Amino acid sequence: MLSNEIYSEKNIEKLLSYDIIFTDYHIGNATCVVLIKTLKSHHFKGRIFCITGNEDVDLMNSLLKLGIDGVIFKPVPIDTLTNILGYSTDNKTKNI
Repeated sequence: MLSNEIYSEKNIEKLLSYDIIFTDYHIGNATCVVLIKTLKSHHFKGRIFCITGNEDVDLMNSLLKLGIDGVIFKPVPIDTLTNILGYSTDNKTKNI
């Protein structure tokens, strides 16, 4: 999906039905900040995790202030994903 396609109303509506969204920090020539703000403005009820290779504390704090559930640093250990998904499935998520 191209970065400008992500923000179409059709795609936002689809994303709103998900329980968990994993997004890379860099989306094409943009960042996930716009995506996060868009989802939050549509009252997204699921969990959002940003994946990044940048371990800058200021970046991490700015993302967390947007209301996401966590920042995952690359490379992503499989145990991290397993724990996140395990927690979510234990809490009756519908869409992943």
